[in-house]
Amino acid sequence: MKVLKVTYYLVFKHFGISPLNSGSLCKIDSTSAGFLLKKHSNLIFGPPDKGKRTYIMVTLDSSDIYQHELIEQLLENGMDIARINCAHNTDSEWRLIIKTIREAE
Repeated sequence: MKVLKVTYYLVFKHFGISPLNSGSLCKIDSTSAGFLLKKHSNLIFGPPDKGKRTYIMVTLDSSDIYQHELIEQLLENGMDIARINCAHNTDSEWRLIIKTIREAE
């Protein structure tokens, strides 16, 4: 659970979102939960496309670093989110994957 908290903190920090400072969980109703989910999703992923409710997420790994054509095809066919599994490799490989995605955009 601690790793999950640290991960959320780092993601929120990267996007300039102030995480809750509460060390404990609190109960909220479904309306408030939906509002927070929408707010945080917009902050992290940007506003959704009009009329499109589904995001397509593709997990990439270090074998995809130099596959520019594959990344272009994924983007052309609707990939919205590129997920990088940070449990593997190092930040240098992660940066190369991000660079490949940015070039393919």
